[in-house]
Amino acid sequence: MMDGIATICSDLHMAPVRHMTIHLVTNETSLAHHLKEIACQQFGQKFEVSSEKLQNANRCVRSENAPEHLKVTIKYDSELSVCHKKPPSNHLHGSKRGQESQTETCPVCLDTPVDPTAFNDCGHILCRDCMEFIMKNKPVCPVCGKIYGILRGSQPTGTMEVRTIANSLPGFRSCGTIDILYRFPNGIQTEGHSNPGKPYHGTSKRAFLPDNAEGRKVMSLLKKAFERRLVFTIGRSVTTGAENTVTWNDIHHKTNRDGGPQNYGYPDADYFRRVKEELAAKGVTEDT
Repeated sequence: MMDGIATICSDLHMAPVRHMTIHLVTNETSLAHHLKEIACQQFGQKFEVSSEKLQNANRCVRSENAPEHLKVTIKYDSELSVCHKKPPSNHLHGSKRGQESQTETCPVCLDTPVDPTAFNDCGHILCRDCMEFIMKNKPVCPVCGKIYGILRGSQPTGTMEVRTIANSLPGFRSCGTIDILYRFPNGIQTEGHSNPGKPYHGTSKRAFLPDNAEGRKVMSLLKKAFERRLVFTIGRSVTTGAENTVTWNDIHHKTNRDGGPQNYGYPDADYFRRVKEELAAKGVTEDT
Protein backbone atom coordinates (compact mmCIF):
# COMPACT_ATOMS: atom_id res chain seq x y z
CA MET A 1 0.00 0.00 0.00
CA MET A 2 2.81 2.43 0.87
CA ASP A 3 4.41 1.76 -2.54
CA GLY A 4 1.10 2.70 -4.11
CA ILE A 5 1.03 6.01 -2.24
CA ALA A 6 4.61 6.74 -3.30
CA THR A 7 3.56 6.13 -6.91
CA ILE A 8 0.62 8.52 -6.54
CA CYS A 9 2.91 11.19 -5.06
CA SER A 10 5.39 10.64 -7.88
CA ASP A 11 2.65 10.96 -10.51
CA LEU A 12 1.37 14.16 -8.92
CA HIS A 13 4.91 15.50 -8.73
CA MET A 14 5.29 15.04 -12.49
CA ALA A 15 1.91 16.62 -13.31
CA PRO A 16 2.10 19.97 -15.18
CA VAL A 17 0.50 21.96 -12.35
CA ARG A 18 2.24 24.94 -10.79
CA HIS A 19 0.46 24.78 -7.44
CA MET A 20 -1.68 22.03 -5.96
CA THR A 21 -3.19 21.24 -2.57
CA ILE A 22 -3.12 17.52 -1.77
CA HIS A 23 -5.11 15.95 1.07
CA LEU A 24 -4.37 12.40 2.19
CA VAL A 25 -6.91 11.17 4.73
CA THR A 26 -6.21 8.20 6.98
CA ASN A 27 -7.79 6.73 10.10
CA GLU A 28 -4.41 5.81 11.61
CA THR A 29 -2.14 8.39 13.22
CA SER A 30 0.99 6.31 12.62
CA LEU A 31 0.10 5.91 8.95
CA ALA A 32 -0.42 9.67 8.66
CA HIS A 33 3.18 10.25 9.70
CA HIS A 34 4.42 7.65 7.18
CA LEU A 35 2.48 9.46 4.47
CA LYS A 36 4.06 12.71 5.59
CA GLU A 37 7.55 11.22 5.26
CA ILE A 38 6.84 9.90 1.75
CA ALA A 39 5.36 13.22 0.64
CA CYS A 40 8.40 15.07 2.00
CA GLN A 41 10.74 12.74 0.10
CA GLN A 42 8.80 13.13 -3.15
CA PHE A 43 8.21 16.88 -3.05
CA GLY A 44 11.18 18.07 -0.98
CA GLN A 45 9.13 20.22 1.39
CA LYS A 46 7.33 19.91 4.71
CA PHE A 47 3.72 18.78 5.02
CA GLU A 48 1.39 19.30 7.97
CA VAL A 49 -0.44 16.54 9.83
CA SER A 50 -3.52 17.70 11.76
CA SER A 51 -5.59 15.33 13.89
CA GLU A 52 -8.49 17.79 14.02
CA LYS A 53 -8.60 18.16 10.23
CA LEU A 54 -8.12 14.41 10.01
CA GLN A 55 -11.18 13.81 12.21
CA ASN A 56 -13.28 16.31 10.27
CA ALA A 57 -12.34 14.70 6.96
CA ASN A 58 -13.02 11.25 8.38
CA ARG A 59 -16.52 12.33 9.43
CA CYS A 60 -17.16 13.87 6.05
CA VAL A 61 -16.10 10.83 4.03
CA ARG A 62 -17.99 8.33 6.19
CA SER A 63 -21.17 10.32 6.74
CA GLU A 64 -24.14 9.38 4.56
CA ASN A 65 -25.27 13.01 4.83
CA ALA A 66 -22.07 14.46 3.39
CA PRO A 67 -22.49 16.72 0.35
CA GLU A 68 -22.32 14.78 -2.90
CA HIS A 69 -19.28 16.67 -4.20
CA LEU A 70 -17.29 15.53 -1.15
CA LYS A 71 -17.87 11.86 -1.96
CA VAL A 72 -15.17 11.74 -4.65
CA THR A 73 -13.21 9.15 -2.69
CA ILE A 74 -11.25 6.10 -3.82
CA LYS A 75 -10.64 3.53 -1.06
CA TYR A 76 -7.45 1.49 -1.43
CA ASP A 77 -8.26 -0.48 1.72
CA SER A 78 -10.12 -0.02 5.00
CA GLU A 79 -7.44 2.25 6.40
CA LEU A 80 -6.82 4.74 3.61
CA SER A 81 -8.87 7.15 1.54
CA VAL A 82 -7.28 9.20 -1.23
CA CYS A 83 -9.24 11.99 -2.89
CA HIS A 84 -8.37 12.90 -6.48
CA LYS A 85 -9.79 16.22 -7.62
CA LYS A 86 -8.81 18.67 -10.32
CA PRO A 87 -7.21 21.62 -8.48
CA PRO A 88 -9.60 24.62 -8.44
CA SER A 89 -8.62 27.49 -10.68
CA ASN A 90 -7.98 29.82 -7.75
CA HIS A 91 -5.22 27.50 -6.50
CA LEU A 92 -3.18 28.12 -9.65
CA HIS A 93 -0.72 30.99 -9.92
CA GLY A 94 -1.35 33.61 -12.60
CA SER A 95 0.90 33.95 -15.62
CA LYS A 96 2.57 37.04 -14.16
CA ARG A 97 4.95 36.62 -11.25
CA GLY A 98 3.25 37.20 -7.88
CA GLN A 99 -0.20 37.45 -9.46
CA GLU A 100 -2.86 35.08 -8.08
CA SER A 101 -6.59 34.68 -8.57
CA GLN A 102 -8.71 36.27 -5.85
CA THR A 103 -11.66 33.89 -6.36
CA GLU A 104 -13.15 32.62 -3.10
CA THR A 105 -12.52 28.99 -2.16
CA CYS A 106 -14.90 26.93 -0.03
CA PRO A 107 -12.82 25.97 3.06
CA VAL A 108 -14.66 22.64 3.38
CA CYS A 109 -14.30 21.09 -0.09
CA LEU A 110 -11.45 23.39 -1.22
CA ASP A 111 -13.16 24.10 -4.52
CA THR A 112 -14.97 27.05 -6.08
CA PRO A 113 -18.22 27.47 -4.06
CA VAL A 114 -21.32 25.94 -5.62
CA ASP A 115 -24.39 28.09 -4.85
CA PRO A 116 -22.27 30.29 -2.50
CA THR A 117 -23.69 30.88 0.97
CA ALA A 118 -22.21 33.21 3.61
CA PHE A 119 -22.31 33.03 7.40
CA ASN A 120 -24.49 35.82 8.80
CA ASP A 121 -21.96 37.45 11.14
CA CYS A 122 -18.45 36.69 9.87
CA GLY A 123 -19.38 36.61 6.18
CA HIS A 124 -17.17 33.68 5.18
CA ILE A 125 -18.46 31.82 2.12
CA LEU A 126 -19.10 28.08 1.65
CA CYS A 127 -20.98 25.94 -0.85
CA ARG A 128 -24.64 25.68 0.15
CA ASP A 129 -24.34 21.89 0.65
CA CYS A 130 -21.16 22.35 2.69
CA MET A 131 -22.87 25.02 4.81
CA GLU A 132 -25.80 22.69 5.53
CA PHE A 133 -23.40 19.90 6.46
CA ILE A 134 -21.39 22.17 8.78
CA MET A 135 -24.48 23.58 10.51
CA LYS A 136 -25.90 20.11 11.07
CA ASN A 137 -22.71 18.52 12.40
CA LYS A 138 -20.55 21.26 13.93
CA PRO A 139 -21.94 24.82 13.70
CA VAL A 140 -18.56 26.56 13.63
CA CYS A 141 -17.12 28.67 10.83
CA PRO A 142 -14.13 26.64 9.53
CA VAL A 143 -12.25 29.86 8.73
CA CYS A 144 -12.50 32.03 11.86
CA GLY A 145 -13.95 29.60 14.42
CA LYS A 146 -17.05 31.68 15.23
CA ILE A 147 -19.74 29.48 16.78
CA TYR A 148 -23.27 29.48 15.36
CA GLY A 149 -25.77 27.70 17.58
CA ILE A 150 -24.95 25.06 20.19
CA LEU A 151 -21.71 23.17 19.68
CA ARG A 152 -21.79 19.47 20.54
CA GLY A 153 -18.69 17.30 20.76
CA SER A 154 -17.70 13.65 20.39
CA GLN A 155 -17.31 12.80 24.08
CA PRO A 156 -18.14 9.11 24.64
CA THR A 157 -20.71 7.81 27.10
CA GLY A 158 -19.71 8.46 30.70
CA THR A 159 -20.79 9.93 34.02
CA MET A 160 -20.01 13.07 36.00
CA GLU A 161 -20.43 12.84 39.78
CA VAL A 162 -20.27 15.90 42.02
CA ARG A 163 -20.02 16.09 45.81
CA THR A 164 -18.86 18.63 48.37
CA ILE A 165 -16.37 17.96 51.15
CA ALA A 166 -15.40 20.02 54.18
CA ASN A 167 -11.66 20.19 53.50
CA SER A 168 -10.50 23.47 51.95
CA LEU A 169 -8.11 24.13 49.07
CA PRO A 170 -4.93 26.25 49.26
CA GLY A 171 -5.93 29.86 48.71
CA PHE A 172 -9.57 29.18 49.67
CA ARG A 173 -9.39 28.46 53.39
CA SER A 174 -12.83 29.90 54.16
CA CYS A 175 -14.82 27.33 52.15
CA GLY A 176 -15.01 23.63 51.41
CA THR A 177 -14.23 21.79 48.19
CA ILE A 178 -16.27 20.65 45.19
CA ASP A 179 -15.06 17.17 44.25
CA ILE A 180 -15.80 16.07 40.65
CA LEU A 181 -15.42 12.49 39.45
CA TYR A 182 -15.64 11.60 35.75
CA ARG A 183 -15.98 7.93 34.75
CA PHE A 184 -15.77 6.47 31.23
CA PRO A 185 -15.87 2.71 30.55
CA ASN A 186 -14.09 1.07 27.63
CA GLY A 187 -16.06 1.15 24.39
CA ILE A 188 -16.12 1.17 20.59
CA GLN A 189 -15.53 4.38 18.63
CA THR A 190 -18.40 5.66 16.51
CA GLU A 191 -18.80 8.17 13.69
CA GLY A 192 -17.25 11.43 14.82
CA HIS A 193 -14.25 9.73 16.43
CA SER A 194 -10.85 9.32 14.78
CA ASN A 195 -11.09 5.52 14.32
CA PRO A 196 -14.75 4.44 14.03
CA GLY A 197 -15.30 0.76 14.80
CA LYS A 198 -12.11 0.41 16.83
CA PRO A 199 -12.06 0.00 20.63
CA TYR A 200 -11.01 2.78 22.97
CA HIS A 201 -9.74 2.75 26.54
CA GLY A 202 -11.91 4.34 29.20
CA THR A 203 -10.67 6.37 32.14
CA SER A 204 -11.61 7.99 35.43
CA LYS A 205 -10.57 11.53 36.32
CA ARG A 206 -10.98 13.58 39.50
CA ALA A 207 -10.98 17.38 39.66
CA PHE A 208 -11.41 20.02 42.36
CA LEU A 209 -13.02 23.45 42.71
CA PRO A 210 -13.46 25.70 45.75
CA ASP A 211 -17.02 25.56 47.09
CA ASN A 212 -17.61 29.31 46.82
CA ALA A 213 -19.65 31.49 44.45
CA GLU A 214 -17.03 31.49 41.69
CA GLY A 215 -16.34 27.77 42.02
CA ARG A 216 -20.04 26.92 41.84
CA LYS A 217 -20.37 29.11 38.74
CA VAL A 218 -17.55 27.22 37.01
CA MET A 219 -19.12 23.96 38.20
CA SER A 220 -22.39 24.79 36.43
CA LEU A 221 -20.49 25.64 33.24
CA LEU A 222 -18.60 22.35 33.38
CA LYS A 223 -21.90 20.48 33.77
CA LYS A 224 -23.26 22.26 30.72
CA ALA A 225 -20.12 21.40 28.75
CA PHE A 226 -20.34 17.76 29.87
CA GLU A 227 -23.96 17.53 28.74
CA ARG A 228 -22.87 18.86 25.34
CA ARG A 229 -20.11 16.21 25.17
CA LEU A 230 -17.32 18.79 25.12
CA VAL A 231 -15.18 18.00 28.18
CA PHE A 232 -13.53 14.83 26.84
CA THR A 233 -12.72 13.30 23.47
CA ILE A 234 -11.01 10.17 22.14
CA GLY A 235 -7.46 10.49 20.94
CA ARG A 236 -3.86 10.40 22.14
CA SER A 237 -3.18 10.82 25.84
CA VAL A 238 -0.78 13.69 26.51
CA THR A 239 0.45 12.11 29.75
CA THR A 240 0.90 8.46 28.65
CA GLY A 241 1.15 8.76 24.86
CA ALA A 242 -1.45 5.99 24.47
CA GLU A 243 -3.66 6.15 21.37
CA ASN A 244 -7.43 5.56 21.23
CA THR A 245 -8.10 6.60 24.80
CA VAL A 246 -10.51 8.99 26.52
CA THR A 247 -8.64 12.24 27.12
CA TRP A 248 -9.25 15.88 28.04
CA ASN A 249 -10.64 18.16 25.31
CA ASP A 250 -8.88 21.48 26.00
CA ILE A 251 -10.87 22.48 29.10
CA HIS A 252 -8.31 22.47 31.89
CA HIS A 253 -9.19 21.00 35.28
CA LYS A 254 -7.43 21.08 38.61
CA THR A 255 -6.67 17.41 39.09
CA ASN A 256 -4.60 17.99 42.25
CA ARG A 257 -5.62 19.80 45.41
CA ASP A 258 -2.26 21.52 45.84
CA GLY A 259 1.10 22.02 44.15
CA GLY A 260 0.24 25.17 42.18
CA PRO A 261 -0.31 25.58 38.41
CA GLN A 262 2.75 23.53 37.48
CA ASN A 263 1.17 20.49 39.15
CA TYR A 264 -2.43 21.21 38.06
CA GLY A 265 -3.29 22.25 41.59
CA TYR A 266 -3.97 25.24 43.84
CA PRO A 267 -3.22 28.02 44.59
CA ASP A 268 -3.67 29.50 41.10
CA ALA A 269 -5.09 33.02 41.04
CA ASP A 270 -5.62 32.97 37.25
CA TYR A 271 -7.40 29.62 36.92
CA PHE A 272 -11.01 30.83 36.93
CA ARG A 273 -10.32 33.33 34.15
CA ARG A 274 -8.55 30.73 32.00
CA VAL A 275 -11.11 27.98 32.37
CA LYS A 276 -14.00 30.35 31.60
CA GLU A 277 -12.19 31.47 28.44
CA GLU A 278 -11.70 27.84 27.40
CA LEU A 279 -15.38 27.11 28.02
CA ALA A 280 -16.44 30.23 26.11
CA ALA A 281 -14.30 29.11 23.15
CA LYS A 282 -16.60 26.08 22.95
CA GLY A 283 -19.71 28.23 23.22
CA VAL A 284 -20.34 27.51 26.91
CA THR A 285 -21.15 30.65 28.93
CA GLU A 286 -23.74 31.62 31.52
CA ASP A 287 -25.99 32.89 28.71
CA THR A 288 -25.37 30.23 26.05
